[in-house]
Amino acid sequence: MKEITLSKLERQLLLYDIFTGCLVTRLEDITARLPVQKKMIQRDISDLMDAGLICVVYSRKEQGYVENGQPVFREAAAGRRKSHLIRLNRLGRLMKELYNEDIPLWEKKDRKDIWGEQEEYVTAKSSYHELFPGLSERTRQRDFEVLTRIGYEIYFDNQDHCFVQQFCQEGLREDFGVRRKEGKLVRMTQE
Repeated sequence: MKEITLSKLERQLLLYDIFTGCLVTRLEDITARLPVQKKMIQRDISDLMDAGLICVVYSRKEQGYVENGQPVFREAAAGRRKSHLIRLNRLGRLMKELYNEDIPLWEKKDRKDIWGEQEEYVTAKSSYHELFPGLSERTRQRDFEVLTRIGYEIYFDNQDHCFVQQFCQEGLREDFGVRRKEGKLVRMTQE
């Protein structure tokens, strides 16, 4: 176990995880998992909306954020901000859309289709390249590293020669393992 300092991108992805796990996202739901101030939460929500991941509005009746239409990527952004929003969108989509059915090599040898040919499996790597064609292998590796740092483990198991994807359970995680230390957000990870 290793303690890591969360980046802005990682903090925003954890906030996105909270939004996808709740029908009504209350401030208490957020601050119980991410010990940050209300202003930072509002800025991060704005980035998530601009990245086309969420479309929410605060409801006094529900006392929390509720969906308000279809998310739309903000094309008007420019420079480093647009690069950040593109990466935030890509990683958020991976959290929800990445698929992996890879199995250990020893099991693959025993599996044949009805014609006696070796079955093909969708790996996390092939799923990534299907979702984002044209991105480099290094970009994929970095994206998988970021997801692993926030609790969405994706890695290649050298012993079994297959991809392993250990995403969190459906719904809202009770604890992200995030705490404030010397003014920064830190989290314990398996690195």
